[in-house]
Amino acid sequence: MQQLTEVDLVDQMIVRGFASVPLDSGAVDQLGRLYRRAMSFFAADSETKLRYGTPRRMVGYRPLGYSYAYSPDRRSLNDSFLYWKDRGIEIEHRAEIADFLTALESYRGVVVDVTLKLLEILGDRYNYRRDIAFTKASLLQVNSFPGQLDDEFLQHRHEDRVLFTLLWASAPGLELYRGSEVIPLIPRTGEMLVMPGSILTAMTGGEIKPAYHHMRNHHHDGRKSIMYFVSPDIEHEITPYVSNAENLGIDIRELSVKNPQAFGLPPDFLTAR
Repeated sequence: MQQLTEVDLVDQMIVRGFASVPLDSGAVDQLGRLYRRAMSFFAADSETKLRYGTPRRMVGYRPLGYSYAYSPDRRSLNDSFLYWKDRGIEIEHRAEIADFLTALESYRGVVVDVTLKLLEILGDRYNYRRDIAFTKASLLQVNSFPGQLDDEFLQHRHEDRVLFTLLWASAPGLELYRGSEVIPLIPRTGEMLVMPGSILTAMTGGEIKPAYHHMRNHHHDGRKSIMYFVSPDIEHEITPYVSNAENLGIDIRELSVKNPQAFGLPPDFLTAR
């Protein structure tokens, strides 16, 4: 990751509602490799892709409409692939998609490095000297959006309910709510976006607000988004960056465990191993 300062990161998230992170050439290469492997994977028929899922849809392939934004009548009209550190062994027939899994793991290394730098910057900003572990509870996910649907929105308004999401997308569609405005977002070549979630809002005593967004349907057949959802590991109590009236009584560990249920995910989504 190229140079990014505390002022850049925090001010961007407070003022714009998101931040941009420049990537070095090696990271761009890893991203490109994953994108190409994802294009190949999602081009397969549904029956083939379902071979690489798990019964509870928490690892590997997840079909279109499985998750939702806060309510079952607000289904997400994309299919996806979920990749966790050390959980690929749960995917049957994984040897058949070894190249895709290798590309996912390589890119996971990129986003882990970016996350470590962002957490360092946030720690400096708030004079916070505790390490925040995250690799067990954080998820790399690739979404694929069909272009033939007539729905105006492929994902409804929501925020990701994590610390932050690192996102790259191959085509327009992501739109951010900022006050009364709706702002189209797409990463430029050589960068990813940082979208704060409500866990970061709780951690910062309300200073950094969650990035509410939706996915508008521009009928881009095969649009891909690649996201790393960063959540703190939950083995121990999680102390906020700032303690004030905004987060009084909030148990951040408990919040992290419960939040995935807003998307129709199981109560043990972060704890099952």
